[in-house]
Amino acid sequence: MNKDVLQDVSLVSVIIPTLNEEDNLARLLPQLTVSNHLEVIVVDGGSTDATVAVAKQYGVQCMETNPGRGWQMNAGAAKASGSIFLFLHADSRLTDTLFDAVREVIAGGYIGGCCRLKFNEQSILLKIIAWGSNLRARFLKIFYGDQGIFVRGDVFKRLGGYKEFPLMEDVEFSRRLRRMGTVTVVRQPITTSVRRFKKGGILKTLLKMQLLKILFNLGFSPTVLKKFY
Repeated sequence: MNKDVLQDVSLVSVIIPTLNEEDNLARLLPQLTVSNHLEVIVVDGGSTDATVAVAKQYGVQCMETNPGRGWQMNAGAAKASGSIFLFLHADSRLTDTLFDAVREVIAGGYIGGCCRLKFNEQSILLKIIAWGSNLRARFLKIFYGDQGIFVRGDVFKRLGGYKEFPLMEDVEFSRRLRRMGTVTVVRQPITTSVRRFKKGGILKTLLKMQLLKILFNLGFSPTVLKKFY
């Protein structure tokens, strides 16, 4: 890999939309503040807990905006100065080599992609869900936010960022992204929390998510779908 190309993509802007994520953010930020080649931007949507205080404690950039992931991620991207944007959920856990892998695929000509998904708890059903998510990302090039969507900064701006939908903004964005150029899934995983599956029940939550995706594909408005989320 060309050394000059690597230097061009060395700074990654990590953008984290938050809403009442004090505990998760306190576990995630120590993984992100050890590198001089990361710019970390927390974009809070009106937390009533100590999320903003935690962000400031770790010395990362912190913004406060209207709630809504699409809105928050766009606000963070507008402040970002890296050549690569990587959007993370606060309950993500990372491998040490993830950012190097992202830099490498971007330097190799890909315009974006996501990471392989793992869950922080294991069961047969959760393994099947993660396996299906990784197959979808690999073959259909449709990425969900909990997989750590990354994109070249200039491409993000040309695409006009995320649609400010109440949900499905990640699916819609990844569709436009794959039409812009070649995307990929890096092998390094992001480990995400199973909290939403525990809250609603694994099977029930899975079926609800699949139904919402089908309805979205059929043209239902994300605003309407949000009422059933």
